[in-house]
Order: sequence, then C-alpha cells, then structure tokens
Amino acid sequence: MAYAQTVPGFLAGKSYAAGSGATAAATGDFNHDGRLDMVVANASGQSVSVLIGTGNGAFKTAVNYTVGGSPTSVAVGDFNGDGKLDIAVANGSVSILLGNGDGTFQPALGTLLSATFVATADFNLDHKLDLVTVSATAVSVGLGNGDGTFQTPIDVPLSNLTGPLAVGDFNGDGMPDLAVTTRFAVVALLGNGDGTFVVSQGNVGSSPGPVAVGDFNGDGKLDLAIAYIPLSSSTPGEISINFGNGDGTFQPIPFFSFTIGQFLGNVVVADFNGDGKLDVAVKSLNIASIAVLYGNGDGTLQAPVNVPTVTPLTNFIAAADLDRNHSPDLIEVTPATSNIMVLRNTRGNPPLLALLNLNPTGVVSGTSSQGSVFLGAAAPPASATVTLTSSNSAVAFFPSGSAVNIPAGADNASFTIGTGSVTVSTKVMISAVWNGVTQRAALTVVPPFSLVSLAMNPTSLLGNNTSEGTVTLSGPTAQDTMVTLSSANTGAVVVPSSVTVPAGKRTATFTAAAQPVSADTPVTLSATLSGVTQTAVLTVLKSQDVVAVTRAEQSISTLVLTLEATSTKSTAVLMAYRSDTGQLIGTLTNSGGGKYKGQFTLTSTLNNVTVKSNLGGLGSSPVTPKH
Repeated sequence: MAYAQTVPGFLAGKSYAAGSGATAAATGDFNHDGRLDMVVANASGQSVSVLIGTGNGAFKTAVNYTVGGSPTSVAVGDFNGDGKLDIAVANGSVSILLGNGDGTFQPALGTLLSATFVATADFNLDHKLDLVTVSATAVSVGLGNGDGTFQTPIDVPLSNLTGPLAVGDFNGDGMPDLAVTTRFAVVALLGNGDGTFVVSQGNVGSSPGPVAVGDFNGDGKLDLAIAYIPLSSSTPGEISINFGNGDGTFQPIPFFSFTIGQFLGNVVVADFNGDGKLDVAVKSLNIASIAVLYGNGDGTLQAPVNVPTVTPLTNFIAAADLDRNHSPDLIEVTPATSNIMVLRNTRGNPPLLALLNLNPTGVVSGTSSQGSVFLGAAAPPASATVTLTSSNSAVAFFPSGSAVNIPAGADNASFTIGTGSVTVSTKVMISAVWNGVTQRAALTVVPPFSLVSLAMNPTSLLGNNTSEGTVTLSGPTAQDTMVTLSSANTGAVVVPSSVTVPAGKRTATFTAAAQPVSADTPVTLSATLSGVTQTAVLTVLKSQDVVAVTRAEQSISTLVLTLEATSTKSTAVLMAYRSDTGQLIGTLTNSGGGKYKGQFTLTSTLNNVTVKSNLGGLGSSPVTPKH
C-alpha cells in the first residue's frame, strides 16, 4: 500500500550502552526464548558485549566478555553442534565464545585464524559451520570440526584487501561463494565445495567500499550492492547495483548508481517496507542519519530517505527483526559513545504507531484541534484502538472519548481535541499509545486575542524611504496569524498585503515604502484582523531635490552599466535600481556640484534604470546598449 511521506518508516532511535569503542554487532537468540539478542565488538575495550533482548526492540544491560586484541567484527553460529549459539570475534586473530544456551558464554578460545573481519557459512558442505576471515593479505577459511574448533586456515592470497566480504551462491551450484573488496575492485571468489575458492572476477567497480548481495531485479540471480568510497573529501560517495550473470560473474558497469554522502560505511540489504523488493541502507560518516534507498524491483533504487540518528560518527549498521513483528529494524553502532542504537521499523505486522499529528498545533481556548494517528502499515484484522491522554484534561480533552479506532486495513484515524478556558498561554501534551509505542505532540491553548494597534516609525518621511509598521495583538497567538494590510494611497505609500504574527507572539513588523510626492501627503494605513481594523497615518514629505538620469549605457560584451545623474541638492545620496524588478544595483559616486556617476557589472542586460535620492527625488531612463 502507499504511505504518506510524512509517516516515519522508523521510530526515533533508542540507545543502549555497550563496551568501549563499540564497532560492529550481530544478532541471535542466545537464550532460546524466541527473542533476538545482540553481541557487540568493542575495539578499544578488548571485549564483546552481550545484550539480551526483551522481544519488543529493547535490551537488558550489557554483559562484557574479555577476548583481547582489538575486536572489529563478530559473527554468530552454532560452532559445536549443541544447538546453542556461539560467537566468533575478529580481534586480530579469531576468538570463539561457546554459548551456554542461557544467554551466557564460556571464556574465549583461540584459533589459528588472523582477521579484521569474520563471517560464517558451511563452505565444505559437511553440515558443520566454518569461518571465513579477511586480513590485509588474504581471505582465509577455517573449516569447522563441529566441536567449536577449526582447522588450519586455507588462504586465498589477495592484495590491497579492505573488507568486509559478503557470502552468497553466485553461480547457482549450491556452494557458498564470496565477494570481497580490495582497494581497486570487488573480487568474486567461487567456492569449490571443499573450503577452497577460485577467483571468478576482479574487475567490478573502481575504488569500492563495502559490498552486500541480493537479487535486486527479481531474476533469481544474486547481484551486488557496492558502496563506493570517494578518493577525496570533496567527492561524494556512491551506491551502485551491479547485476549478476548467474555464472559467478557480474556486470562490470553498474546498472544503477546513486550519489550519496561521503565516507560510506557498510551496506545492509533487507526488505524494509514489506513490498517484496529488496532495499538498501547505508551510513555516511559525515551525516547524522541512515540513508534508506527503497528498491523498485528492477534493479533501481529510489532517492534516499534519511532516518535521523544521534551522531554522524559511525560507519556500521545492521538490520534484524528485534521486536518480532516481521519487519527488519535498524541497528547503529557508535564507537565515539560506545553505544548501539535501535531504530524500530514501523511497517511490521502488526505495525507500530508511527506518528501523532495535531492540526493546528495552537488554538484559542474554546475552539478545537484535530488530531490524527498514523500506523506504519495497515491495521490488523482486529483493528487498532489507540489510547489518548492529555497532560491537562481541564484545558485539552477528547469529546468523543479517550480512544480512537483505526479500522482493519486502514493506516490512520482522526479525533477531536476540545479546549477549556485559559487566562494565559498553556501548553498541553497529547499522548497516543498503541502496541507498546507512545507518540506525543504539544498543543498550545491561548486566551482569545484581538488586534489592538497599528503604529508607524517614523510617522513622516521623504519619498524613496521606508517606515517600519508594527501590529500589536491583545495577547499571544495560538498559531501563525495573518493580519491584512492596506494603504489609502498606493501612489504615495506601498505596504504588503499582509503581515504574519508568529505563533506565541503578540507583535509583527512590516515595511512601508514611501514614493516621491510633489506636496506633503498624509496617507492612512489600515490593519485588519477578524473584522477589527486599526489605522495609522504616515505622512510623505515632498521631495527636496529633483533627480535626472543624464547617461545610461550598458556594454553588450561585458554587461557593465555606466550611469551619470544629477540632483538639485549636492548633498544627496543617489542609488540605482533595476526598473523591472526594483532590485538595488548600487550607489552612485558624488562627483560634486550635484553630479553623480558610477559603473556596475551586471549579470544580464537591462532595459531601464531608476535612480532614487534619499531626499525624495527620482529619475529614470532607458538603457542604451553599446558594442
């Protein structure tokens, strides 16, 4: 179904403490309660943090396990075949923490592997999980013995490895293959089914970063999603989709690419909006948000939707269904704060309460506001009854009851908020609760107000000058309030058609522009709000000088405008304006004796010019083009 752009796809993030220098994360059910838990690699803490999930997107306090080294990557799997999930940690080498099945783990065991990144799969098809790692010089496979130990690594030497890697069956032979990033290309390694690999292709991409796999065009062949790292800080990064050929090779030229951010982190692939088409999420180090690019199912991606986060200082994200509503949530790991952040996906089944909106957000006491609640997706067959509360029920209340029902198949419903009498501006917090999620919005209720005055400063002036007008209300406004303005003589004074008093304010100002007049001219200005009109008189004084434009020429090749003008007052200040737009061109130089001149470089040709004096004089002239 279609979703309104204003309805967030993810809730605001909630942070949980991990260990020092939290760098990467993986999820799994460590205590067999049907709820996903999390393990976090702590690079500067020489540890991993285990956070037990509550099943609603929240986590209990982290428990840290010392592993040594500098942990940069974690993977989860049952390495000893006891039905309990274990943890593999890349910390320069690879350490294994065997799970006890209750959310706790045994002390770390060493392996012969060296790694900055680790992943797991059954590479020799013996039904025992193996490890694959990336170091500076090789991709290595440690075949599992099925008891939590691993054999001597099988190395695939490669230079300029930057990692991480992605696992998938690229040629459809049922054997896991690898895609790994070097400084210059993404290299495809095809598995032989015995833990060894052959290089299939190494010319995909140029200066690539992290890579992920998925079938983005629905042809049954795995494709690559590649984050490209810019060669300079002034060049934006890029996400591209390279189609797989189904034989272990990939199209060298991206089918689709999109420029986004800088210093891109890892790429996550999932169906975030539940439309059956794979999407991409990526984090940029210089933006405090996660970019989600929704897939169209044909290999193209939509423009990124930015999901706000707390800090730009992270480059690792992950996705998993942390609240058990069949939609992938986002996980962000932040080394600077040693936290992980969870951003729950609102488009699950059942969905989450994504938004509470009030319109207007401020009202006069005794009037009403309309509230609307939005789900991230359609309400379930039993409908969704959203509970409503007010922090001050004497000021803001719900005439139709303290709940609103979103019918099955719909994603939103509206309700009315009535208001009581107040003597001062009062802010009330309106809350809506459903499916464990609370959304809040503030409603401001103000006493009735009216327009009480219109004042001008100064009250008299020469033409070509301006006066500041101020409209004043009896009390603060509930929302942006427009006051209508008018001039009884627009030939002498020009005012805007209206001025807006901002929400919560009592006054607003506007500019009245006086025009040159031949005699002192009083002009009545009017301001009107809700049938109440206030007036003020602004007197335009007759001009004290006469201005004439004696030369106006513009070079066709350089667009330089040459002006000469005179004033009957040698002390006058003359300024030039475009006659068509009123835009200021510049101030002419006083040459003495009432003569003025100036040269100005314009960006376009000019047909007519107007020269105004601060003493009220005005002159205009057509502009002569010069070759």
